[in-house]
Amino acid sequence: MIKKLLLLLISLVLIPIIAYNGFKHYQESQKIEQFINENGWSKKPPTWDLAIEISDTIRHQMNTQSATFIHVDRVPEPFLSYSCLDILDWMEGTCGKGARVLVKVLTKCGFDATRISLYGKGFGNSTSHTLVSIIINGEEYFIDTVNAPEGFNDMVRNHQLNTKKLNIASYINRRGSAENSHDSITTAFQNKFCMYNYEAIQLSKVMKLAGLDVWVFNMKRPPATISNLVESIYLIHVIFLSTIWIVLNLLWLVLFRFKTQKRKK
Repeated sequence: MIKKLLLLLISLVLIPIIAYNGFKHYQESQKIEQFINENGWSKKPPTWDLAIEISDTIRHQMNTQSATFIHVDRVPEPFLSYSCLDILDWMEGTCGKGARVLVKVLTKCGFDATRISLYGKGFGNSTSHTLVSIIINGEEYFIDTVNAPEGFNDMVRNHQLNTKKLNIASYINRRGSAENSHDSITTAFQNKFCMYNYEAIQLSKVMKLAGLDVWVFNMKRPPATISNLVESIYLIHVIFLSTIWIVLNLLWLVLFRFKTQKRKK
């Protein structure tokens, strides 16, 4: 009896929490649509020029000076980072936060967009940068986020750099498998960044939570639905909590049926 009541109580408590996260996800969708409409992007086709325009707008509006942050880094950051709703409200943060907004906005505008981290030879935060990868007519292109080094944004867009031009390496043997470059800019890019990670499936973050501080490089580009879901914090909460709610109710039904059968015997 106590187990059944406990399961029922937890199930009832989860309902308003699920509803709250569902409402916040709706608010986030509305906020993104408002941002798109305010900038006149809603009726434009998903082209390279539109992607650059969206990237520039976010870069110009977002405060990346950490010393002046009011919310980011002063509010404890959740495991999945801040939501796009929060970042659009605050308009402050570094490349990872900028990538979240950029992916959500680009996706809403019809792009296949996903975040991607580039890693230098040091494999540390100081040698990494988060961009966004988009697909246009079957070809991949990088779109810069925020707080990039001087001249980096121009280098990425002017030379339409992508993973094919990266000097992909293994942990042990850093043999390049990129396309042979014929210009100094692409060569410099290959020398600076040796590895990349599509972070829609954040394996490194999950393993760090499990106590394994290692880098995991998943080389296959994730589907657009997965990329968009990972950036939708409230929707993830809804799915996770709803799954728990369903399991609890199934357990409650099993216990109820078991007790009923026992009485009949």
